[in-house]
Amino acid sequence: MSSERPPAPGLVETRQAVQVRRAPRYYRFIILGLLLGAVVTLGVTWMFPEQPDFGRWQVAGLLALFVVPVGAAVGALVALLIDAASRRRARLIEVDHIEGRDEPIVPPAPQPAADTTTTSAPTASQTDAPTVAAEPAPSSDPRD
Repeated sequence: MSSERPPAPGLVETRQAVQVRRAPRYYRFIILGLLLGAVVTLGVTWMFPEQPDFGRWQVAGLLALFVVPVGAAVGALVALLIDAASRRRARLIEVDHIEGRDEPIVPPAPQPAADTTTTSAPTASQTDAPTVAAEPAPSSDPRD
């Protein structure tokens, strides 16, 4: 692109090589691991018969304390493996980088002309008008 036409005055155009790749969104994999850990917890809890000493929800809660974080860690590990694979498939492309321009691109809107009319002195009816102050409305607050 820089060979097609010269840059505008005040601009500096440079060419750079950048790496482009698709990267996974880690939080999505971690949330998926959390949900998978919760499903595994519930499945393991209801696979076995209920014990007389502990209720099913107590067992599920205790098991979830250990299994759900492991599921999140497995999800993060999968995201890391996918990220490593995407780095191997990354492409290198060249881009034009344009810097500069101190003045605005769009010229400012024209300013209205200054008012050159003279102002007249106030008339007697304007200066002698009595001022009336409005009284505040009575409050309906019971604390008053």
